[in-house]
Amino acid sequence: MADLERLAALRARGMSLCIDLVLNHTAREHDWALRAAAGDAEFQAHDLVYPDRTLPDQWSETLIELFPDTAPGSFTHHPAFDRWVWTTFNEHQRDLNWANPQVFVKMTRILMALANHGADVLRLDAVAFL
Repeated sequence: MADLERLAALRARGMSLCIDLVLNHTAREHDWALRAAAGDAEFQAHDLVYPDRTLPDQWSETLIELFPDTAPGSFTHHPAFDRWVWTTFNEHQRDLNWANPQVFVKMTRILMALANHGADVLRLDAVAFL
């Protein structure tokens, strides 16, 4: 955040700071994903998670694969907690569950923190996939 605040000096040069904020997913290395993999039910609920292939198979009937050659399918089995996770873009990017109010609140706090620390523009990435 200190680095971000230093970039606020761009305004003195007539520039605005634009940050690309990904809203659809987190990386498997993200704290939320690590907590989910460790069995934390609160953080498992942050992702679109299914106990078996029933719903993923139903969704897969109509989903378009975005990267069929490099990341086929839209669901990945995670043996650490024996669940299927929605992974639209790649197996290492877990789709967030925007039906969960905690996800909305946490992402809004992140957005506000970035704005309050000097971001002038927030480009919201992957919004169509929420």
